[in-house]
Amino acid sequence: ESPVDLGADDTDGALASLAKTGQVWNVSWRGEHGNLPHVKGLADIAMLVQYRGQELSALQLAGGGLSAAAGTSGELIDLKALAAYRTRLDDLAAEIDQAETDADIGRVGSLQQEREHLLAEIRRATGLGGRLRTNANDPAERARKAVSARIRDAIRRLGSITPLLAAHLDRSIQTGLQCSYKPAGDEASIRWKLES
Repeated sequence: ESPVDLGADDTDGALASLAKTGQVWNVSWRGEHGNLPHVKGLADIAMLVQYRGQELSALQLAGGGLSAAAGTSGELIDLKALAAYRTRLDDLAAEIDQAETDADIGRVGSLQQEREHLLAEIRRATGLGGRLRTNANDPAERARKAVSARIRDAIRRLGSITPLLAAHLDRSIQTGLQCSYKPAGDEASIRWKLES
């Protein structure tokens, strides 16, 4: 790819560089220079820098593309549904007692089957202490975890050769389901030369 020059010259030391040659990234800023072997987190950082100020989904960064951003990391069921399940369990207990009193064995069996189904759903949706589980298998949630970890890893690696740049990126990059590079304060004037 051709270089993306997000700034002019470096007369004030505000020009940072992130350039990939083969499987090696060359990085520099404020007199710091170094090389790092390619890791996905550096490519993520380059993408965030290129789209400075914009939010990119973790799915996009993970390679899921724009259409993959529709995922959700919500809970498996909501609190209203859980409350309704528990209310129905209370009702079922009373109905089972009544069916046993009436010696209605068929009704007892079907009510117990419904009760077991509801209990299985509640167990599936709740963890220890009855807290709602989140959908950890959701693609967006998996992408959030992976991208956040690899960006943190890349910043840690940068810290060993360009500590000022690593600290700047640590302050300026937000990760989550949506990721962004938004430098603030005096660092908002930083300009970038990107090559990948």
